[in-house]
Amino acid sequence: PLAAFRGHEATVEDVCFHPHSDSEFCSVGDDKRLLFWDERAGREPTLGLPQWSKCDLHCLDWNETDVNLLVTGTADGETFVFDRRKMHAAKGPVGAALHSLHQHKDAVLRVGWLPGSTTHFASGGDDAAIFVWDLSRVGKMISDAEAEWGPAEIIFKHSGHRGSVQDLHWNPHTGSPWVMASVSEDGEWAKTNTMQIWRPQDLLYRADESCIKELGKMQNDFRIAID
Repeated sequence: PLAAFRGHEATVEDVCFHPHSDSEFCSVGDDKRLLFWDERAGREPTLGLPQWSKCDLHCLDWNETDVNLLVTGTADGETFVFDRRKMHAAKGPVGAALHSLHQHKDAVLRVGWLPGSTTHFASGGDDAAIFVWDLSRVGKMISDAEAEWGPAEIIFKHSGHRGSVQDLHWNPHTGSPWVMASVSEDGEWAKTNTMQIWRPQDLLYRADESCIKELGKMQNDFRIAID
């Protein structure tokens, strides 16, 4: 290897380079720690969270648009969003998460920010589910009927997989926004593993005014067609 970095006390589960630096990266592991590294500063972590999580940390992703934002996934089904600047806070719990989000029924194995967005990311896990989250909706009031589908910040659930979601990746090209590839380990009963390429219905993430206008047009076109 070109270099060896030591700081974790258990298995390292995932690593991610800084989107705009070839010297900085971060890592998470079974020691429940999130560590930051800078090759220029030596072989020890430059910043790290204590063992704040109750469970192992399985995955992480660094936001390319706002490099202070990171998202992690845990063995107990939670996703945490961090602001790296607030990990230096002198008051309150060090490294407190901006958001703690829970909807998965099993371990979260992969997370990924939507390219170009600071509010949207996806998470996939052992429960065969992929959720698309919108942080701008955290705390939004919703009806009881809507709440049955999950918290306000979940705007889509992909239920196409039948086994553990092992990886997911947004298409980075602007010509195909919101397109994702995901893979699952479906188990012996399925006798196969699955890769799927899909995209949520755009009415789910477009501005409300735009959606209302288009739905109105569709309704009007339908009325003309049946007259």
